[in-house]
Amino acid sequence: QPLPDLTARLGAPGTTMTAADAIGRAAIEDAYRLALAASGNPSTGETQSPAAAEEPIRHRAANTAPPANAQAVARLQPPGRSAPALGARNEIPCARYVGQPMTSCKAGVVHTGDKAEVTVTWPDGGTRVISFQAGRPAGSNASAEFRYTREGDLNIIRVGVSERFEIKDELALGDEWLRGIRQ
Repeated sequence: QPLPDLTARLGAPGTTMTAADAIGRAAIEDAYRLALAASGNPSTGETQSPAAAEEPIRHRAANTAPPANAQAVARLQPPGRSAPALGARNEIPCARYVGQPMTSCKAGVVHTGDKAEVTVTWPDGGTRVISFQAGRPAGSNASAEFRYTREGDLNIIRVGVSERFEIKDELALGDEWLRGIRQ
């Protein structure tokens, strides 16, 4: 089956885009690539037996919409938690391969002025170094494309099509740097 033509949905390649449009387009293209990769090779290889497929679904509560009076509550972590010490070992959410759920990776941080290097160690071995400069992710030691988005104080970083990291400002920037921002 041929890949879908995204040009029709996302606009012609010669059109001028704003930075926000370009980020949105990259996110949509990543989502399509991941969905196509996941549908092409199921990770477990398991299939449902024909008999099981014909049985009615009895527990639909998980598939139903929430009641009309349901409230969603967002909670922020309370301020005052101290930043990790220089060179401290921490853990961050990460994923190394396409379709892999986020797992926990060890992270070491070295601060130098307004720069920081976060060294992420994969559970199965190997490392990735992510550089921060002036409070923002700046690059990595990989030759693949580097991009990030921010949600509050969380940096969601992608390296290439498969690697994903979530690094909070307090880990990457350190307490002194954050204190300077708040003043």
